[in-house]
Amino acid sequence: MTLLITLQDFKNRVKISDKLEDKDINPSIIYAQEMHLEALLCGLYDTIISQKVNCSVESRITYLLDKYITPYLVYVAYSDYLTAHNIQGTRQGLVEINGDNATGADIKRIGDISRATDSKAQAYEEKIRSFLKDNNTYPEYDCKCNEDDALYGFSFSYIGKDLNENPLFE
Repeated sequence: MTLLITLQDFKNRVKISDKLEDKDINPSIIYAQEMHLEALLCGLYDTIISQKVNCSVESRITYLLDKYITPYLVYVAYSDYLTAHNIQGTRQGLVEINGDNATGADIKRIGDISRATDSKAQAYEEKIRSFLKDNNTYPEYDCKCNEDDALYGFSFSYIGKDLNENPLFE
C-alpha cells in the first residue's frame, strides 16, 4: 500500500516517542487513508495514489498533500493510534504502556486527548472539503460523492461518554 504520510510527519505535528517506528504507526496510517481519506476525496484519492506510485506528482497534488492532506491524515491516524496502541487490553483491564512499565490508564485523560485530536482532524477535513469545493483545479473531486456525513468523513470516538455525550465516569 502506498502511504501518503511518514513517521516524520507525525513527529513534526504531534508529541510521540522517538522510539516509535514505522511498523508501530503504519497500521493507523493505512486505516486513516482507507477509511477516511478515500471516502472524503472519492476519485481524487485514486489520482493521488496513482501519481505517488508513478513518482510523478503534479504541483497541484503536492500543494493539496502538503497544506491539507498531511495534517488531516496525521490527526486521524494519531487518534486511531492513541486508542489502538498506547492502551492495551489485558486480563486486568485497560493499561497504559509507559516504557517497560504498564499502569492503569485514566479513561478521562485518554478521552480528552482523543477528543482534542479528533477536533483537529475534523477541522482539517472541513478545510479540505471547502478548498476542493471552491477550487476547479481538481476535476477528479466530486463533492456529491460524500454528501452523507453519516456514511463518510470523520467520526468521533467518545471515550468515557455515552451516546448522548454524558460522562460515564465522574
